[in-house]
Amino acid sequence: MAEQAQKTMTEDATPKKVMFANRPYSQEERIKKDEEELETLLKEQKGEAESTEEKVEVEAEPKNAEEKTFKKRYGDLRRHTQEKEKEFQAQLDELKTN
Repeated sequence: MAEQAQKTMTEDATPKKVMFANRPYSQEERIKKDEEELETLLKEQKGEAESTEEKVEVEAEPKNAEEKTFKKRYGDLRRHTQEKEKEFQAQLDELKTN
């Protein structure tokens, strides 16, 4: 019994070995990604490459009815917000001229 207690105590006292998990982005990968982004930004600044604003992404068609209604509501809200922004800008310009 003393041997069993001694064995249990030694097993409990030894630290567990844990391996390091591979992170999705290591420091080297992050540095490489940042350098590539910096290069593209410098090219855009010089006018050598297309800007990100000029690129138009094609959205996939919604798959179910819920996504379709959400897309329509979001589009309607965005359009309404843009109209209100134009109205307020016009009012602001009018007040500035007076």
